[in-house]
Amino acid sequence: MTTLVAPSSKRGWLLLGAVLALVAGVLWAALPRRADAERQTPSASPPQSADAQAPAETAEGWSLPPREPTMDDVQRWYWLQDDGNQLLLRAQSRDHRKLDADAFRRAFLGATVEYLELAGEARARFERAVELALAEIAAARQVLPGPAEEPRASFSPEDAAVHAAAWDRFRAAQRAALQGVLDTLDERPRHRLFREHAWPWLLRLDYGIRAATRRNGPGSPAAR
Repeated sequence: MTTLVAPSSKRGWLLLGAVLALVAGVLWAALPRRADAERQTPSASPPQSADAQAPAETAEGWSLPPREPTMDDVQRWYWLQDDGNQLLLRAQSRDHRKLDADAFRRAFLGATVEYLELAGEARARFERAVELALAEIAAARQVLPGPAEEPRASFSPEDAAVHAAAWDRFRAAQRAALQGVLDTLDERPRHRLFREHAWPWLLRLDYGIRAATRRNGPGSPAAR
């Protein structure tokens, strides 16, 4: 085991001091190079906060996703279907409960705009679009060759093709007429739910008006 012994002469103390000064100089010279190395070594970016990672509400083109229909919205939609069924039965009734076409139209549309929570100009715009759609469907119906369910056995192949093509055009006209109604809706949950079922809704309204117009009840031949 080596034992360090304090120098006993002035020369020894001078030699020790020189050695310590040399070591200190070497260490001091190494410090800047270590700092430079640390500055040149890429460091990981500091983690962003949740606010920084999330898109800002004011960012251009960003918006909240549309709200989904609630259970209340869905339940009231089914109630609207029940009300519509009752109105259709009364439109086809043969007794004193029978609704005329205007009464059926007002009741059916009134229940719908209440569900959609439309008022003022929004309600008027929706009702105008519905009336226009019904008029376009009625105009397209005038050029039909006969009922869709008319027996095809008596048709020649050429007549059957003409008959089928006419009904295809009529159904296309029905769907085109619906678009004007859809254009009046917005992204509220009830409006989006109605949009998914607007096609059968319009057909039921159209059928109910025509059924209410017939005075001899549902036993009469189906109107085109």
